[in-house]
This record gives sequence, C-alpha cells and structure tokens, in this order.
Amino acid sequence: MSGLDDLEWSKVKPGSVWLGSDDGRLSFHPVKESPRHEVRIDYEFEISRDAFHIRDFYSESGTTKEELDEAGVRMPSEAEWELANDQGSMHDERGGWEELADSRPRAGHWGGRCDGHPRETSHLTQVTPLRRWGGEGVERSHDHSLSDAESRDKVMRLVRAPNSPEEAPRLPEENKTPILLREAVFALGIGIIPSFLWAWQFASTRYLTDGWFNLVFGGLFIGIVSGFVWRPKRPSYRVSEDGSTMERV
Repeated sequence: MSGLDDLEWSKVKPGSVWLGSDDGRLSFHPVKESPRHEVRIDYEFEISRDAFHIRDFYSESGTTKEELDEAGVRMPSEAEWELANDQGSMHDERGGWEELADSRPRAGHWGGRCDGHPRETSHLTQVTPLRRWGGEGVERSHDHSLSDAESRDKVMRLVRAPNSPEEAPRLPEENKTPILLREAVFALGIGIIPSFLWAWQFASTRYLTDGWFNLVFGGLFIGIVSGFVWRPKRPSYRVSEDGSTMERV
C-alpha cells in the first residue's frame, strides 16, 4: 500500500439510516444506545471498498494523519458506515473490528449531530464505536470492550466527504426526570402497593406496623427487577422535513 491513490473508492449516494435503540428496559451495560434516531446524509461521499490495518497504512504508505486531514480524508462516521453498508459499497475480507470517526458519551447519543458527519463530545467518559461483519450480519461494539489482541488487529476505512458544517440537526440532551417518574410509578404499582395489599389481606396488623420497611424495600426490589424484564419503548427522533431540527416520533 503506497497511499490514497492505490485505494479503490466507491461512491455512496445521499440517504438516511436509523441508529440507536428505543429499548426502555433498565440495563447494567456501561454503554447506552438510546435514543433511536434518524441520521440524514444529504451529501455524496466516497468510501474505500476495502478495510486495512491502521498501523500498516501509516507505516507502509508514509502518509500521516495531518496529510489525510489536508486532503479531506478521514475515517467514516457511524452513519456513513451504515449507509455505505446498506448500499453495498464495501468489501469485507479482513474481519477485524473497524474503527469509526465518532466519539460520544457512554450515556448514549443524546446531544449528537444527525447529519452524518462525525460526532464529537467533550464528555469525560466517551467511547469510540466499532463495526465488524459477523456470521449473522453486522456486529457492533465499542473500543473499551476489546481484548488486547483485538485492539492490535483493528482495521479502518477512509472516506472523502465534504467538510462538516457548524450547523446541524441535533438530538436534545437527555432529560432523566421522566425515567425517574416512570420507575417510581412502576415501583408503586407492581411492587409497594401489592406488597401492602397482600400483608393487609393475609398478615396481622402488627406485621403492617412493625414490618412496613420490609414491605417497602421488597416492593422497590420487585419494581427495579421488573425494569430489566420489560419497560415500554422510549421515544424515537427523526430529522424534520427542512433538515434543521429533530422531531420526536
């Protein structure tokens, strides 16, 4: 590999993809994928058909990251990668995890731009998303979850795309108040209140007065555990018709 001129490029037409998740359940996973949202790419770009090892490209081509920046070349964003994959514009032969240009908080996509250009964040705990073709389709992961061997085997692609504009439709920042209220309702409705009704029906009055703390704690426990089994889907967001804002679906 001698440089950019030796890469095989594929054109990707404008389009839109959906990223994230609307799963409303509670989760112990350190990286959140909410909310589900549309990313609309209104520009045409080129992507390298083949992926290649990151360390090999810089060492064998003699190209530096600064030279790539000057040439308007970078790694693809999550949305660009997904759109190129949907249009069949990429090959997969290496099989390693592909590094992407985005960085976002572990708390999810909240506040991110939705025009296809790479997302940047000043959040202290941020992750880099990764993609890989697997036996059952595309696999998705993040840089912090890779083993040392997988990290050394990471690959990348390059894209030629217009510069990122300052203005872009963005997701709102997350408002956790509705989630807290929802969990309080579930804790009362399927945990605390049924516990007191059961005690009222089958236990003594003394148990109600002396064991009320146990009833409350048990109800809270049931309510929280139920959150890992089922919760209603969370709202999704799509780009407005004029492409300037995000609308709740």
